[in-house]
Amino acid sequence: MHSAPKTSTLQAQSYTIEEKFYEDDKFGKRDRYTGPVQEFKEKNNYKPDVKLEYIDDNGRRLSAKEAFRYLSHKFHGKGPGKNKVDKRMKKLEQDTRLKQMSSTDTPLNTVKLLQLKQKETQSPYIVLSGGNKTLTQTMISKSKPV
Repeated sequence: MHSAPKTSTLQAQSYTIEEKFYEDDKFGKRDRYTGPVQEFKEKNNYKPDVKLEYIDDNGRRLSAKEAFRYLSHKFHGKGPGKNKVDKRMKKLEQDTRLKQMSSTDTPLNTVKLLQLKQKETQSPYIVLSGGNKTLTQTMISKSKPV
């Protein structure tokens, strides 16, 4: 094998030294397209009102989390799994049932039934009794341990 000499005797005939601080072309072009250098007075109090709303296939508004998931699935080209879809459908169904339910009554409409009973008896109260036991209003009894 032939090894190269440690010092080279060849020298370049012409060479140039590049400046360290040369102006980049992209900054040079920018000067050409800039507009006037005065501030817009209308811009001081301008606050844009931006509201992003995402709507699903059924016309329901999506929350930020749901919108992100939807866009992520679209971007990656993969949809959610079957279990996640079923879970989401179940949650939406429960939400719709919750919205349809009255806020002042129970699911079995017990408040409405109690009000009807009050109208029938024409009394401002209802006597509640538990099971087969009937309570007398005047007597409270306590059984003695044997």
